[in-house]
Amino acid sequence: MLKQAPTPEEIVRLRVEGIIKIWKDAKLRGNGHKKAMLILECSHEKHRIKSRSYRSSDGDTGSG
Repeated sequence: MLKQAPTPEEIVRLRVEGIIKIWKDAKLRGNGHKKAMLILECSHEKHRIKSRSYRSSDGDTGSG
């Protein structure tokens, strides 16, 4: 899966259906909806933390 979606942002874009499709195409067994949801939740959390780390306390991203 990391070849097709190496970052949390890309995993979030795939959504559960995309994650499951990657697993089915790779013929991996035992990887279903619950595991896909867990991966997606972790990616969302990681993406939120990463997005917040670029902002200062006043909301400025430092660009400009």
